[in-house]
Amino acid sequence: MRSYRSTVCMVFAIGIFWVLMTAAGSIADAQMMPLPKKGSAAKSTEGNAAVELPADLDPQKVDSFIASMDDKQVRRLLIQELKKQADQETARTAEKGPTGLAGF
Repeated sequence: MRSYRSTVCMVFAIGIFWVLMTAAGSIADAQMMPLPKKGSAAKSTEGNAAVELPADLDPQKVDSFIASMDDKQVRRLLIQELKKQADQETARTAEKGPTGLAGF
């Protein structure tokens, strides 16, 4: 039977090995990612098009709608929606007026 000290050393060594292997896998994955091409040829006119939500979009169709878009379009749509929500929230708080001690 192994002593307590040798068991602790073995567990520690296995832990270090696991950390090194997962870090090495992450680094290898990052190195395999293709870099974006530079220059005007890399710019997509499709990615620069304005993205609009369809009027008849129901919860069941959301996934298929998003799946048909590329990453740039999804980001642009998300930014548009977040700005719209922020504007609505700003307008809502402006209508209420001051609250708390300022509103007595």
